[in-house]
Amino acid sequence: MLDEPADAFPATIDTDQLIRGGIDRSTLQKLGSDGAKSFWTGVDNAGDICLITILDVRLTTAASCSTPANVEEKGLDLTAAGDNHQPDYDPVVIVLLPDSAAADPVAEESYTRDSESFVESVAEEAKSRPQAKQRSYDKMHSPKKNPWKKHGSNLLVAKQSEVPKDVRYDFGRKRGHSGPKISYHG
Repeated sequence: MLDEPADAFPATIDTDQLIRGGIDRSTLQKLGSDGAKSFWTGVDNAGDICLITILDVRLTTAASCSTPANVEEKGLDLTAAGDNHQPDYDPVVIVLLPDSAAADPVAEESYTRDSESFVESVAEEAKSRPQAKQRSYDKMHSPKKNPWKKHGSNLLVAKQSEVPKDVRYDFGRKRGHSGPKISYHG
């Protein structure tokens, strides 16, 4: 059996089973890879844009599709995990942005009203308490590491474990493009 080119979507993956109604194989494009994982886009037979992830060497695959208008407005994201009994198990979050969006996320803390009150009380206590309280306050307000790795101009991938649940990532529009910012919340 001949090996497939590295940028060819594996012929052994049945796109009719992967996406209801199937994917037009001629539209499949590889956007990037990270170890055994590879990231693809394609158009299904209904005309929707699909984000497809091959998670491991066993070709464990996940996919999500949406209308072109929805992808332009909100982007398309997918959280995929694969088989947790395998040594290369590493859940990922994948965000596909439209060409009009800038792939430079801005992290926004997403505190609730209760946690804001807690933060304010810790700040007040830190003024009159030992350094331990100040370190606690500082840790809560230290900048978060950007978990996103870019693949091309409009695909971002992060390990799910590195995407904080209390942070929303906003992606603005490129100069000359209008529309609301696109947000991803862990």
